[in-house]
Amino acid sequence: MDLEALIRKYALQNAVLYDGKATLGSVLGKVMAENPELRPKAKEISATAKGVVAEVNGMSPDAQRAALESIAPELLVMES
Repeated sequence: MDLEALIRKYALQNAVLYDGKATLGSVLGKVMAENPELRPKAKEISATAKGVVAEVNGMSPDAQRAALESIAPELLVMES
């Protein structure tokens, strides 16, 4: 599993769904919920996620959507 790719996928989803701004806590929550075995490494993952979230937040909303479409188009649909 590529941790950075996983974080990027959820950061992009969070940004696309919430006006172009991903939130670190939301992204970490998704990553940890999907991969509970990563919880002991939370500090390390949080440091990586900060960088990825900052990068995603620096992208335009169109670029965020295009990136998400290319790596995980199923995440463009809002969960109900």
